[in-house]
Parts: sequence; structure tokens; C-alpha cells
Amino acid sequence: MRLLSFVTVFLFSFSLAATGFAEENGTSVSKERLTPEELNYLVNEVGNTQEESEDLPVEVSRRLIEEEAKVIDSGSEFMVIYDLEVTKPGQISTFASIAATTLKMGGTVYKVKSDRSKEDKFYIYGNFQWLKTPSYTLIDKMTIGFP
Repeated sequence: MRLLSFVTVFLFSFSLAATGFAEENGTSVSKERLTPEELNYLVNEVGNTQEESEDLPVEVSRRLIEEEAKVIDSGSEFMVIYDLEVTKPGQISTFASIAATTLKMGGTVYKVKSDRSKEDKFYIYGNFQWLKTPSYTLIDKMTIGFP
């Protein structure tokens, strides 16, 4: 009986791990795509390039179309991240340097239809691309703060 319980628990935990692995590797990603008309709208009316329009997630693209977005500014840059500063105990710092050949960051600022009269509303979309897989574990985060 004890062996049967052990085998049952083992098989159950293995099935949960297999399900999590399948989702992590993108098998549950939606196959939904933009229509040619939506892609044309993003290029001709919003102001994205063809590449930017194809790289945007479908939900973001449709929201931009719905809110009649216009590109205010966009660009990408190869980033060099290097922390020269010596940190003190308890202080947060980067754990490694990132060369310019490793990371490409980009962003676009859109002006969208505001839900308040006489006020502007903006949507900022940022992205990054690892050009080389880092040899250490990183946590990807981006934060924007207002006073």
C-alpha cells in the first residue's frame, strides 16, 4: 500500500511538471494574427514601420487601433550597461556588465485618444532583445515612476 501511494504521488507530480513545461515553452500561445487591413492601418495611420507592426503583440496592436494612436517618437539602441560604482552593504546594484553586442532595447511613444477632455494620453511600449544569451540568470523588469 505504501509503495502504491508513493508511485501515485510520483506520477501525479510528474504530470504537473510536464504541464508546466509545455506552457512555459509556448505551446499554449495564441495563434491569433492581425489581418492585412490591421497591419496596413498600423503602418499608414499609426506610423509604425512594417517590422514594428509585426512585432507588436496582437492585443497591443488592436488597442492602438481602437484608441486611434499616432506615433510621437520611437527608436532602438544597443545598450551598454556597466556599473563602475562600488556598492555598500545593503545597496542594490547590477551584478554584471552587459556589452553593447548583447542587448538591444527599443521603445515607442504613442499619443492615444484620451478619456478626459482637454488632456493628452500617451501609451509607451518598450521592448528588448537579447542578441546573445547571457551566461548568468537575469530578471527582466522595466519601471517608470512619476513623482
